[in-house]
Amino acid sequence: MTRESKVDIAKHKNTQWQNFLSNIQTSYDKSDKAFWTHLSRIYKSRSLPFYKLSEGTKIISTPEGITNELFQYYSEQFKVPAVDCSNEHEDQIDRKYKELVNRLSVLNDSVEKTSTAEITRIIKTLKPKKSAGLDSVSNFIIKKLPPSYIECLAKCFNTWLNECRYPDDWKIAKIITLNKLKSGIPKCEQTRPISLLATHSKLFEKVLLLRIRQWAETNRLVPPEQSGFRPKCLLPTRVLSIYQEVKSNMAANIPTLALYVDYQKAYDRVWHAALLCKLEKMGMPFNLLKMTNSWLEERKAYVEYGEKTSKIFNINIGLPQGSSLSPYLFIVFHSDLTNYLGAHSCHLFADDLCVLIKPPIMKKLGSMIDYLEKEGTRVCNQVFMYSKKWKQPLNVSKTVIQLFHTQVKRPIVNVTIDGNKIELVKEFKYLGFTWTDKLSLKPTVDKIIGNIQRSLGKLKWIKSGRRMSCKALRQCFFAYTFPHFAWLFPLFPLLPVSQQHVLEQKFRVGLRLVHRCPFVSAHNLLKVTSEQPLQFYVKKYIQRRLKTMFITDLGSSAFYEDIFGWDNFCKRKNDHLGHFFRTRRVRQLKDRHESFLLTWLAFVDAN
Repeated sequence: MTRESKVDIAKHKNTQWQNFLSNIQTSYDKSDKAFWTHLSRIYKSRSLPFYKLSEGTKIISTPEGITNELFQYYSEQFKVPAVDCSNEHEDQIDRKYKELVNRLSVLNDSVEKTSTAEITRIIKTLKPKKSAGLDSVSNFIIKKLPPSYIECLAKCFNTWLNECRYPDDWKIAKIITLNKLKSGIPKCEQTRPISLLATHSKLFEKVLLLRIRQWAETNRLVPPEQSGFRPKCLLPTRVLSIYQEVKSNMAANIPTLALYVDYQKAYDRVWHAALLCKLEKMGMPFNLLKMTNSWLEERKAYVEYGEKTSKIFNINIGLPQGSSLSPYLFIVFHSDLTNYLGAHSCHLFADDLCVLIKPPIMKKLGSMIDYLEKEGTRVCNQVFMYSKKWKQPLNVSKTVIQLFHTQVKRPIVNVTIDGNKIELVKEFKYLGFTWTDKLSLKPTVDKIIGNIQRSLGKLKWIKSGRRMSCKALRQCFFAYTFPHFAWLFPLFPLLPVSQQHVLEQKFRVGLRLVHRCPFVSAHNLLKVTSEQPLQFYVKKYIQRRLKTMFITDLGSSAFYEDIFGWDNFCKRKNDHLGHFFRTRRVRQLKDRHESFLLTWLAFVDAN
């Protein structure tokens, strides 16, 4: 290629880039939603398309062959689970299920009716996506519907609620597959299935969800340790509770064993018969039970690859993907799992389970390690037996343990599950945070800083377009870069000062890019840009969490209750337990213990 050609190509690329940035600014000026569409091309990563499929030693490259191979794979995945009649529990579930279905078939009860006001509220919660569902209707269209159409929907919904019947046409799902790999030819198991359901069905499911959730929450069926897919329950609550509990143990040099359980395709392996039998045992009203059974039974799906479509196959196991009902029914189904863990602390977020095992305070570390090994193995086998009982298979190879400790030399813990030794890890990523055996937050902070740096690099590309206004750049920054900072807000007051300063410095870099003032000093930056510092947003977040503490799961978490438990612990010194408080580990606990709720309050006062 000649030098002139390279120069022409570079000029063409630069022109195209400047035109693209002009389109972004134009769409921003017009308050057009195309503004976000353009930005997503820069900020959001997309899965690579695949044009071949690996199957054993052969490579399939034709659309027909790929479609058929995906059909074979997914139709096998959703076959009826085999029932072992020699197993008393499985045989009992099978018989109870058949009896239950017969009883439900003659039931004439109806589910509580809906109204246009309720449907309107549900529609307002939908994101205005333009991607269409199976019925070729998008959320964007649904939000534009006139009141007369909503009245028609209410009449249809009430008819089905009165009959406890879920429409058959809404039980068909279109499965499209995405590539999990970043390079190479994927196998069927290396594709991610995405189920597309009718958009209207999602409205009806949300109506059902409100009724099922009201029943479950009123009867307090879901344990407080579960923070997934529940209103006013947040992931940071689990993170703060784990951090507080482990840190308190480490203050007294007490090791803590963490068990991270990995389920094998959690939602896709739910046993329908067991789900309905357990819901009946929990006391679900028969009208809701009949509605749930109608929602589950006779579901079908087909695979679409490009312009090719597979045959329709039956789905006889698992909860429908993409449904708002599925996650909540899953956590209700396994709400009794905590009963199998004894007195040990557990933390749940949907299907992510972490069990923390703390030994009794002993003089020798070896005695506590022996306790953790025995108790860890017992708990693992309990979880395994539970999963086997309810046909919710565990991924044993991905289930790991971690020992939080303060020792110079890392103690070795041997824990088994069903006779198989579980891997002991130094670091593990759980709930989006990297947990180290010394409970250091540095790996998590480093990863967040890396994400921030990449996001700021993209913001710098956008800033290169001279037509981009500061307002447009600011919106880009707070939409795509700021969430990385916000991810650390719950733990920000607990970070070392050096790590806080690094995050503050990165925040100032973003402000300089937004306001095009690269040489303004840190001292004058906030005055020049009229912006607030990072601490302001952290303080605002903490104040909001504290204000809503007692209407969210934070008010019943270990993070909140630690301060009262610690106060009660100290008062027991005079209750004929003086010899206990004279032990070295207890004295260390008294000297080093820290309630992070007080750290939050101190941060708010200081800022």
